[in-house]
Amino acid sequence: MGSAHHRVLHGFLALCLIVLLQASCSEGRKGRGADIPLTPGGDPVKIGICMTSYGSLAEHAGRQMAGLKLAHDMMRSATARRVDLAVKDPAASPRDYARSVRELIEQDQVAGIVSCASPDAIAAVREILEARPVPFVVTSPCGPERMARDAPPGLIRFCVPRRDQAFACARFLSQVIKARRVGVVVDVGDADAVLRASLFSAEVIRAKGRIMDIMYVQKGQDPAAGVVHLLAERPDAVYIPFSGRQSLAVAVKIRTLQAAEPVLLSGPDAEETLLTEKDRRLDGVYVLTDFAGEAVTSTRGRDFVQFHRKNSGRTQYLGSALATGAEAYFFMLDLLSGAQKTSVEDAVKTAASWKGSLLGIAGSTPRGAIHPRLSFGRVETGFLRGAALRHAASITVDRSDPVADVVTQ
Repeated sequence: MGSAHHRVLHGFLALCLIVLLQASCSEGRKGRGADIPLTPGGDPVKIGICMTSYGSLAEHAGRQMAGLKLAHDMMRSATARRVDLAVKDPAASPRDYARSVRELIEQDQVAGIVSCASPDAIAAVREILEARPVPFVVTSPCGPERMARDAPPGLIRFCVPRRDQAFACARFLSQVIKARRVGVVVDVGDADAVLRASLFSAEVIRAKGRIMDIMYVQKGQDPAAGVVHLLAERPDAVYIPFSGRQSLAVAVKIRTLQAAEPVLLSGPDAEETLLTEKDRRLDGVYVLTDFAGEAVTSTRGRDFVQFHRKNSGRTQYLGSALATGAEAYFFMLDLLSGAQKTSVEDAVKTAASWKGSLLGIAGSTPRGAIHPRLSFGRVETGFLRGAALRHAASITVDRSDPVADVVTQ
């Protein structure tokens, strides 16, 4: 009798233990996929902003911040619920950056974060986002592929993947410029530019073209001798996969020696760099751009272009960086609208099919944004006005298709 009683008791305790374990696991799953923090009553929704002001991305992040703030100002009267920005200026180290992100999540209770920072800094917040996931929109240039595979919960990238850039640039030169013999310029101190040049070269060869020569440049080095050697190979066009003062020096030297030589630039802030340089020798230079104002068709996108022209058109050029900051804000606003009942997991799914207002985005993933087409602009200068970027062509990004569709204006 006692033995039977003990068996029943043990069975009952075991059953209770199973129920408790299931409840615990359920709570664990609920915690990892918890809803985006709700804002009580009529309190404002908070969006965290963490833009670096250090290193090579500082100027790029500053332009994105300007676009984000401009979009925020434009949408103030258009949202039923007040939206506040909680801004953190992260220090130089990944550890300090992680501290800033933690403060946004734990102290400011933000519902989502927009950030431009280095790959090392982004990697440093993985454990924080695993413990307290929120939508984390990264606007910096696409980093290493390994980071996409190890993406923390909620990570969404608003950048053009390197392979898409390489494909579009190679097809633009081969199909629009009709270039088969291509020269490439590489900044040996820029690992990302070296990778872009490598991917581009592979795409040129796949498109039945040839890389005639590769010119290597270093910071502070006079590019004259290298340009002379490069042009001696008689390329049909020259590709420069980085931006900055050195890229301008190379482009100007090429156009000085051969004014009609087609030159294509890509890289962060390439168009902004070109258009702030008042040198008529850059007239006609091509640039890969995420943003072409003439190609914007959405109502909100056109409203933003007009708002920018009215409020800061004379002080800041509306290019890819500024448009990316605004686009990230529009996405976060759409995501957090209504009752904020979206989970982080659902937010990532929503991003995969979200249609952009300015950049022609058809979705964003941890690997980067999905662009059905990438745009190319042509620099035009005038006597009575500064330089402007005119839409030159769009290339359909579809590497499975051996012949990309080209739309030329």
